[in-house]
Amino acid sequence: MDDYHYLARNEYDGEHANNPYQVIYTPGSQFGDFEFVEGAMHSEYAIGLSAAAIVGSERWREHLRRADCEWLVSYLRRIADGEEIPTDELLTARDRHRARRMGDRGTEPNE
Repeated sequence: MDDYHYLARNEYDGEHANNPYQVIYTPGSQFGDFEFVEGAMHSEYAIGLSAAAIVGSERWREHLRRADCEWLVSYLRRIADGEEIPTDELLTARDRHRARRMGDRGTEPNE
């Protein structure tokens, strides 16, 4: 996987602290443009998915919720409909969401 970008994770706190959830953007991957990861270290597993597979499944939308990545749904629908969305647009949306969330917590986002 040459080109990947972390879009969200549940920051290892709250309800799913012992079983973290992540969403990674992997454009052009043979396994799917998005990687959903659950668990940590030796118990971590991942699956590559297309945008259409994610929006068509309640299971994967629940993963988005747990990873604090519900902001991605509108982009996934656009991608599933055939629209090409530049990586920069997704990353800017991610950064805006994280800044809002960190502001709600009274902390600064870190990379």
